[in-house]
Amino acid sequence: MKNSSIKLIAFFTLAFLFLSLLSSCSAPHQHAFGEWTTDTEAGCIDNGTEKRSCSCGVVETRTVPAKGHDFVDGVCSRCKKGPSEGLEFYSNGDGTCSFRGRGTCTDANIIIPARSPSGDTVTKIMSGGFFADEVLVAIYVPESVLEILTDGLNVAPNFASITVSPKNTVYASLDGVLYNKDLTTLIKYPIAKAGATFDIPASVTTIALGAFANATSLTSVSIPASVHTIETSAFMSCSALTSITIPDGVTTISGGVFSGCRSLTAVSLPESITSIEENAFGYCEALTSFTVPSGVTSIPKYAFMGCKSLTEIKLHDKITTIGPQAFYLCTALKQISIPDSVTRIYDRAFLSCTSLESVTIPNGINTIYEGTFQNCPALVSVSIPESVTTIENSAFAECKALSNIIFKGTVKQWDEVKTIGSWRAYVPAKGVTCTDGTVQFSFSYS
Repeated sequence: MKNSSIKLIAFFTLAFLFLSLLSSCSAPHQHAFGEWTTDTEAGCIDNGTEKRSCSCGVVETRTVPAKGHDFVDGVCSRCKKGPSEGLEFYSNGDGTCSFRGRGTCTDANIIIPARSPSGDTVTKIMSGGFFADEVLVAIYVPESVLEILTDGLNVAPNFASITVSPKNTVYASLDGVLYNKDLTTLIKYPIAKAGATFDIPASVTTIALGAFANATSLTSVSIPASVHTIETSAFMSCSALTSITIPDGVTTISGGVFSGCRSLTAVSLPESITSIEENAFGYCEALTSFTVPSGVTSIPKYAFMGCKSLTEIKLHDKITTIGPQAFYLCTALKQISIPDSVTRIYDRAFLSCTSLESVTIPNGINTIYEGTFQNCPALVSVSIPESVTTIENSAFAECKALSNIIFKGTVKQWDEVKTIGSWRAYVPAKGVTCTDGTVQFSFSYS
C-alpha cells in the first residue's frame, strides 16, 4: 500500500513537471533586446546602422541618418573633405550664382560649396545638372541654397541620398530624402535609395511633382493621413509598386500620378476624391478592378490606357463624360455598364478593347465619336439610343464580330442619323434593327 502511494505521488509529480514544461515550450517567446550598438558609423553623406540582439539570437537593425557636412572655412570638420572641384556654375551677375552641373568633376558623392570658385554665393541648383546625373550617388546641399529645381521626372539611376545642411533655411533632408524646411512637402525620393518600402513622415502634407518618379525598387509606400495633396506624376513608373492607399482628405488624383506602375494591383481611394486627371493610371498593367469614387464626374483622357488586366470598372450615376482614349488597350475588359448620366463618350474611348463583348450606349449621347469602339473584335452587339444624331468615321471599324446593331429609335429617325466615312468598316452586320423595322445596309462587309 505504501509503495502504491509513493508510485502515485511520483506519477502526479512527473505529470505536473511534464505539463509545466509543455506549457513553457508552447508559450510564445518574448524578445528581450539589449541596448542599441553601432554597427556602421554614420558619415557626413552615408547613413550608418545600429543593431541590438536578443538572447535567442534574433538581431534587429536600424538606420542612423547621415550627419551632414559641417564646413568650417571650406573644409568639413568631421570628414575633412572640402567641396567637390570642377563643378559648373552660372553667375547671376549680382554676387550670386547657380549650380549648373558636374562640369569636370568625377565625384560620385558631390559636395556643392556655399561659394563658387569666383566667390559668388551659390543660391540655386538648376534642373538638368542634378537628378539627371548618371554618376551621382549622393549630394550635399549647403546652407546658401534657396532654390532647387529637381526636374522631378529625370532619372539619375544611382542616386541614393541627399543631405542638406542643417543651417539651410529652405530645405531639409531626412534619411537621405529631400523635404522643405518644416518637412511638410516631400520633394524628392532618390530612386536608388536602399530599401523596398518607405513610410512617409506624419508631418508631410504634400507629395511634390515627380517625388517618387522612377523609383523602381519600391514595392510599398505608406502615405500618412496628414497628406492632402499628391502632385502630378508623383509615383510615375514606380514599376514594382504593388498597392497604394490614398488617405481621406486628398481630393485630386493628379495627372500621370501612377502612370507606368506596372505591378500595381490594388488602389484604395477615399470618397474625398472629386477629380481624376489625365493618364492617372495609364499602363497600370496589373490593375484588375477599379471603383470610381462617388464625387468624380468625369473619366479623363488616357485615364486607364493600357491597363491590360482590367476586367471590372465600376462607374456610378454621377459621371457625365468619358474622355478620349480613356480605356484604350484595356484588352481584358469584357463588360462595362455605362450609366445613363453619361452624355459624352469621346473619340477612341474604347479603342482596341479586344475582349469587349457588348455595349449599351446610354440615352443622352448625341454623337458617337471617331474610333470610339474601333478594333473591338469580340464586340457582338451594340445598342444605340434614339438620341444619337451623328456617328463619326471608324466609330465601330474592325469590330469583326459585330452582327447585331440595335437602334432604339424608328426607321425614320435612323435615316436622319448622320454617318461619316467608314463608321462600320469590316463589320459583318447586314443592317440596323429599329423599333419599327430593319434598315438594310446598301453595302455589307463580308
